[in-house]
Amino acid sequence: MLVILLCLPSKVFAQKTVTISGIVRESDSGETLPYAHVLVLQSTIGAATNIDGRFVLLDVLSGEQVLRVSLLGFQTKDVPVNTNEVFGPLIIELDPISTDLNEVVVVG
Repeated sequence: MLVILLCLPSKVFAQKTVTISGIVRESDSGETLPYAHVLVLQSTIGAATNIDGRFVLLDVLSGEQVLRVSLLGFQTKDVPVNTNEVFGPLIIELDPISTDLNEVVVVG
């Protein structure tokens, strides 16, 4: 009887988890972006995209979450996701950071 009472709270308070998968690509060309970082904010869950720009996040709590996607040379993007409505791979597009360089004059 005591064992049942001790196990009950863990079942009552357990939250459903889901898997989120997707692809990160460049907004201009549509090319996939390998090695981008994809993090679930307010958690310790994260992944890096593979060579094909794909990622998988396991054991994400169901409900509203925010994914932060970053890659050197691109603007970091926060993507709100409702895991109760996720229906297949997410497609996340990152905008490149444009950097204007000053003119260099070489005198020889």
